[in-house]
Amino acid sequence: MKKRFYTIGSLLCAGIITIFGFGACKSGKALQQQRARLTMQADSLQGRIADIGAEMESIKQRIKTLNGEMYRTKYGGPNMTMEERREMELEMEREMKETEKLIKEQESRLQSLGAEMEQTYSRLDEVRNNLHQIKK
Repeated sequence: MKKRFYTIGSLLCAGIITIFGFGACKSGKALQQQRARLTMQADSLQGRIADIGAEMESIKQRIKTLNGEMYRTKYGGPNMTMEERREMELEMEREMKETEKLIKEQESRLQSLGAEMEQTYSRLDEVRNNLHQIKK
């Protein structure tokens, strides 16, 4: 007898909950959760954009410094032999090529960061649009 009472009692409680609509407000909670998730995602993307911008500025400064170092003048003095002079010129050429290589690496990194920045901005626009649609 007790089992039947509990079964009927739980069915009656479930029926009352369904009739009155208790627990039907889950969609509002889901919207709040989605809004919070999208807001956090937008904040994260904005942080990444700031990081990329700072890194790009750092790379631009590095390229500027490398460009300044590329064309240095060396003076060996009047007592240098032709062999010493040639050795100095070869060393300068090696340094120049190495600096050019570093500049190209920095420029390619700058270009890849620019592409990542564009992707991040487009993703941020998508998130903001979704957030705007949810707020309506």
